[in-house]
Amino acid sequence: MKAVLENIVGSLKLNSVLLKQSIKGMNPEDLLVRPGNKANSVQFIVGHMVISRYDMCQLLGNPEKHSYGKLFDRGEDIDKSAEYPTVKDLLTEWDKVTSKLTDILNNVTDEKLSEKSHIDFPFPDKTLLGGIAFLTYHETYHIGQLSYNRRILGYEKLVG
Repeated sequence: MKAVLENIVGSLKLNSVLLKQSIKGMNPEDLLVRPGNKANSVQFIVGHMVISRYDMCQLLGNPEKHSYGKLFDRGEDIDKSAEYPTVKDLLTEWDKVTSKLTDILNNVTDEKLSEKSHIDFPFPDKTLLGGIAFLTYHETYHIGQLSYNRRILGYEKLVG
Protein backbone atom coordinates (compact mmCIF):
# COMPACT_ATOMS: atom_id res chain seq x y z
CA MET A 1 0.00 0.00 0.00
CA LYS A 2 1.15 3.51 -0.74
CA ALA A 3 2.43 5.28 2.37
CA VAL A 4 0.32 8.31 1.49
CA LEU A 5 -2.85 6.19 1.87
CA GLU A 6 -2.03 4.51 5.18
CA ASN A 7 -3.78 7.08 7.38
CA ILE A 8 -6.77 7.31 5.06
CA VAL A 9 -7.15 3.53 4.97
CA GLY A 10 -6.77 3.44 8.75
CA SER A 11 -9.57 5.98 9.09
CA LEU A 12 -11.79 4.01 6.71
CA LYS A 13 -11.22 0.83 8.73
CA LEU A 14 -11.99 2.63 11.99
CA ASN A 15 -15.15 4.09 10.46
CA SER A 16 -16.30 0.59 9.51
CA VAL A 17 -15.86 -0.58 13.09
CA LEU A 18 -17.63 2.50 14.48
CA LEU A 19 -20.49 2.24 11.99
CA LYS A 20 -21.26 -1.29 13.11
CA GLN A 21 -20.82 -0.41 16.79
CA SER A 22 -23.13 2.59 16.40
CA ILE A 23 -26.13 0.42 15.55
CA LYS A 24 -25.29 -2.52 17.80
CA GLY A 25 -28.14 -3.25 20.18
CA MET A 26 -30.48 -0.65 18.71
CA ASN A 27 -34.16 -1.50 18.36
CA PRO A 28 -35.32 -1.61 14.71
CA GLU A 29 -37.85 1.16 15.40
CA ASP A 30 -35.12 3.45 16.75
CA LEU A 31 -33.16 3.11 13.50
CA LEU A 32 -35.97 5.05 11.80
CA VAL A 33 -36.31 7.88 14.34
CA ARG A 34 -35.52 11.36 13.02
CA PRO A 35 -34.41 13.47 15.99
CA GLY A 36 -36.57 16.56 16.08
CA ASN A 37 -38.34 15.25 12.96
CA LYS A 38 -35.78 17.18 10.90
CA ALA A 39 -32.48 15.39 11.35
CA ASN A 40 -31.71 12.20 9.47
CA SER A 41 -32.43 8.79 10.93
CA VAL A 42 -29.75 6.20 11.57
CA GLN A 43 -31.11 4.26 8.59
CA PHE A 44 -30.74 7.27 6.28
CA ILE A 45 -27.23 8.07 7.51
CA VAL A 46 -26.08 4.47 7.01
CA GLY A 47 -27.54 4.47 3.48
CA HIS A 48 -25.83 7.77 2.73
CA MET A 49 -22.52 6.36 3.94
CA VAL A 50 -22.92 3.33 1.67
CA ILE A 51 -23.40 5.50 -1.40
CA SER A 52 -20.44 7.61 -0.33
CA ARG A 53 -18.22 4.52 -0.37
CA TYR A 54 -19.49 3.81 -3.87
CA ASP A 55 -18.55 7.39 -4.75
CA MET A 56 -14.99 6.70 -3.57
CA CYS A 57 -14.81 3.63 -5.81
CA GLN A 58 -16.16 5.57 -8.77
CA LEU A 59 -13.76 8.44 -8.17
CA LEU A 60 -10.91 5.97 -8.59
CA GLY A 61 -12.33 4.49 -11.79
CA ASN A 62 -14.66 1.67 -10.74
CA PRO A 63 -17.88 2.15 -12.76
CA GLU A 64 -20.08 0.05 -10.48
CA LYS A 65 -23.01 1.92 -8.96
CA HIS A 66 -25.30 1.34 -6.03
CA SER A 67 -28.95 0.47 -6.60
CA TYR A 68 -30.54 3.09 -4.33
CA GLY A 69 -31.21 5.84 -6.84
CA LYS A 70 -31.49 9.16 -5.03
CA LEU A 71 -32.91 7.76 -1.76
CA PHE A 72 -29.80 8.63 0.25
CA ASP A 73 -28.38 11.53 -1.76
CA ARG A 74 -27.18 14.67 -0.04
CA GLY A 75 -30.03 17.06 0.61
CA GLU A 76 -32.75 14.55 -0.20
CA ASP A 77 -35.86 14.61 1.94
CA ILE A 78 -37.21 11.35 3.28
CA ASP A 79 -39.62 9.96 0.68
CA LYS A 80 -42.45 8.52 2.73
CA SER A 81 -43.80 6.66 -0.31
CA ALA A 82 -40.48 4.93 -1.08
CA GLU A 83 -39.44 1.57 0.22
CA TYR A 84 -36.08 1.90 1.92
CA PRO A 85 -33.70 -1.01 2.46
CA THR A 86 -33.33 -2.21 6.02
CA VAL A 87 -30.22 -1.33 7.99
CA LYS A 88 -29.30 -5.02 7.89
CA ASP A 89 -29.42 -4.93 4.08
CA LEU A 90 -27.46 -1.67 4.05
CA LEU A 91 -24.75 -3.26 6.19
CA THR A 92 -24.50 -6.15 3.74
CA GLU A 93 -24.03 -3.60 0.95
CA TRP A 94 -21.51 -1.73 3.14
CA ASP A 95 -19.38 -4.85 3.46
CA LYS A 96 -19.61 -5.46 -0.29
CA VAL A 97 -18.56 -1.94 -1.28
CA THR A 98 -15.90 -1.81 1.44
CA SER A 99 -14.30 -4.93 -0.02
CA LYS A 100 -14.25 -3.29 -3.47
CA LEU A 101 -12.81 -0.08 -2.07
CA THR A 102 -10.11 -1.97 -0.17
CA ASP A 103 -9.07 -3.77 -3.36
CA ILE A 104 -8.99 -0.50 -5.29
CA LEU A 105 -6.92 1.29 -2.63
CA ASN A 106 -4.51 -1.64 -2.37
CA ASN A 107 -3.84 -1.44 -6.11
CA VAL A 108 -4.10 2.25 -6.98
CA THR A 109 -0.99 3.88 -8.40
CA ASP A 110 0.63 7.14 -7.33
CA GLU A 111 -0.04 8.41 -10.84
CA LYS A 112 -3.76 7.73 -10.50
CA LEU A 113 -3.91 9.39 -7.07
CA SER A 114 -2.20 12.51 -8.44
CA GLU A 115 -4.76 12.98 -11.25
CA LYS A 116 -7.02 16.01 -11.00
CA SER A 117 -10.41 15.12 -9.57
CA HIS A 118 -13.39 15.66 -11.87
CA ILE A 119 -15.37 16.66 -8.76
CA ASP A 120 -14.55 19.96 -7.08
CA PHE A 121 -14.57 18.90 -3.44
CA PRO A 122 -14.36 21.66 -0.81
CA PHE A 123 -10.82 20.57 0.00
CA PRO A 124 -7.49 22.23 -0.84
CA ASP A 125 -6.02 19.16 -2.61
CA LYS A 126 -7.86 18.92 -5.95
CA THR A 127 -6.38 15.54 -6.89
CA LEU A 128 -8.07 12.14 -6.58
CA LEU A 129 -6.11 11.64 -3.36
CA GLY A 130 -7.61 14.87 -2.05
CA GLY A 131 -11.06 13.67 -3.08
CA ILE A 132 -10.59 10.42 -1.17
CA ALA A 133 -9.29 12.35 1.85
CA PHE A 134 -12.36 14.61 1.75
CA LEU A 135 -14.79 11.70 1.39
CA THR A 136 -13.09 9.98 4.33
CA TYR A 137 -13.60 13.12 6.42
CA HIS A 138 -17.21 13.24 5.20
CA GLU A 139 -17.73 9.68 6.34
CA THR A 140 -16.23 10.45 9.76
CA TYR A 141 -18.62 13.39 10.08
CA HIS A 142 -21.52 10.97 9.64
CA ILE A 143 -20.06 8.63 12.27
CA GLY A 144 -20.44 11.60 14.60
CA GLN A 145 -24.08 11.95 13.59
CA LEU A 146 -24.67 8.27 14.30
CA SER A 147 -23.07 8.68 17.70
CA TYR A 148 -25.24 11.71 18.43
CA ASN A 149 -28.43 9.93 17.33
CA ARG A 150 -27.50 6.98 19.49
CA ARG A 151 -27.20 9.17 22.60
CA ILE A 152 -30.42 11.07 21.85
CA LEU A 153 -32.24 7.75 21.67
CA GLY A 154 -30.95 6.75 25.11
CA TYR A 155 -28.22 4.29 24.15
CA GLU A 156 -24.70 4.17 25.56
CA LYS A 157 -22.12 6.46 24.01
CA LEU A 158 -20.26 5.12 21.02
CA VAL A 159 -16.71 5.79 22.20
CA GLY A 160 -14.95 7.05 25.29
